[in-house]
Amino acid sequence: MRRKNTQYLTGKNLLEDFKTVFVSMATIEAAQHEAERSESAVMAYLSKVNSGFYLNPNAISENSQMNAARASLDAHIKKVQVQQMTSMNAQQLQSLIDQDRSSYIGRKVRVSVTSLEIMPIVSVWFDINNGYRDNQTRKRTVVGTVEEVLLDKNVLVLKPTSGMRFLYTNLQNYIVYIIDPETLTPMVDITLI
Repeated sequence: MRRKNTQYLTGKNLLEDFKTVFVSMATIEAAQHEAERSESAVMAYLSKVNSGFYLNPNAISENSQMNAARASLDAHIKKVQVQQMTSMNAQQLQSLIDQDRSSYIGRKVRVSVTSLEIMPIVSVWFDINNGYRDNQTRKRTVVGTVEEVLLDKNVLVLKPTSGMRFLYTNLQNYIVYIIDPETLTPMVDITLI
């Protein structure tokens, strides 16, 4: 395991972990889509070949049978690869989640939004009359203690500082979305305080 010594903990490391998980999940999703596309293409070809009649292998030319067999094998290989990737990813993801939770939960951090066009911070409020509610905030910087590291959800949950909770008694948490799904880059900078 990496980062056994807490002196090597940085906000940059946490951002890289979020990015690693996000890209890994996107890669698996793309591979799954490709496997489904390949399988659909084989099924469409076989449906087309039967021309409305019962599909008979003898009605398919030998060359077409070879092409269909190759395409079918390709589709099945892709499906098995997706299963293998998903299994390996799940193990690595759980290890990274456990490691980051033990390393970062309870640590005070400053989160700064990197672009004026995005609003990746959501504030969560609670009062007895209305229950929980949330809203996107225009804040460019928030400070708080890490309550949860949700790598697989692309979310960091912070408990606001006691000063902020004193000023805004209903403020419960900040939810920070980390990786921009369009650019696969961090939307924030994280600094451990």
